[in-house]
Amino acid sequence: MTGHPALFMKKKKEMFQNINGCMPLQRSEDCYVFRQWSPETSPKHVDLVGVVYVLTTTPVDGMSQRLRDALHHLSTVSLSKTVMIVFNRTFKTCQKPELCHSSTIYDLDDANRHIAQHAQAHFPGEVICIMEDDFMWTDVSTVVHHLEHIRDFVEANVQDMDHYSLGSLTMPFATYPYTWNLRHWRIRKGGGTQSMLHTPRGLDKIVSRPRCAMEELDMGIGIDGLYFQEDVTYMYFWPLSVQRITETDNQREWSKTVLGQMGVWHAHLWKMHHDPRPGTYCVYIMCLILPVLVAVVVFLAVLLSISWKPRQR
Repeated sequence: MTGHPALFMKKKKEMFQNINGCMPLQRSEDCYVFRQWSPETSPKHVDLVGVVYVLTTTPVDGMSQRLRDALHHLSTVSLSKTVMIVFNRTFKTCQKPELCHSSTIYDLDDANRHIAQHAQAHFPGEVICIMEDDFMWTDVSTVVHHLEHIRDFVEANVQDMDHYSLGSLTMPFATYPYTWNLRHWRIRKGGGTQSMLHTPRGLDKIVSRPRCAMEELDMGIGIDGLYFQEDVTYMYFWPLSVQRITETDNQREWSKTVLGQMGVWHAHLWKMHHDPRPGTYCVYIMCLILPVLVAVVVFLAVLLSISWKPRQR
């Protein structure tokens, strides 16, 4: 960060006051620290969930630029009046013998499991949201309007669904419309769980699922496969949140599968490490338009074949 050192230290002190002045430390097997956070200004609220969890690998009580940016977005628009920062001491710095494998994808699965357990204990019966600390709203000026539609959908279907994605990298023919107005789509394959809503039913599945489920299902893309392929998960017709795709240990795990390699290639092509919005928009447009184009081509081919038969006679 550039600028006058004294000004930087003042801003840093103000941000830490927001975190350090909150509820006492809560530990879960000493590898997860939960802190409640409150913004300095009043954001626009959409009462969509009971609590928002922001997952970060920033050192406890630290303030990385990623976390700072995420909290800035939540200071503008938030899904709940309650926001919890979850400091995850990963398997590299904290012993987690229960992990199926010592890797980032299993560490993320374990983090989500502990957050789900925390939510069940402290916010029973509530729909929650788990956001990674690199999430960002695509358009603050319109996101509230769209979030209100999602709130109505989740309230109407909470008993029959597990998760809802606010922005994922799916693929054509892996999604299909669920509502007549095409706002809400069922998603079966894809990647990206950086902003996910979880219903009480979904939390039960996260907590009770075997720890080696990803291995048993031969999925190398992480919890994305579990949420999309195994559970009932929906997405909005347009991404409301995105994340920068940077070179990380988690991304290197993606490259072990063909689907993951396609995702990495797409991220490099669209320079999603700089601005993830154009590349994410492209994915959504392909998912919505390509199946329609194929359906039109098939329909025209059927018409041509029908009209061609009489001529042959």
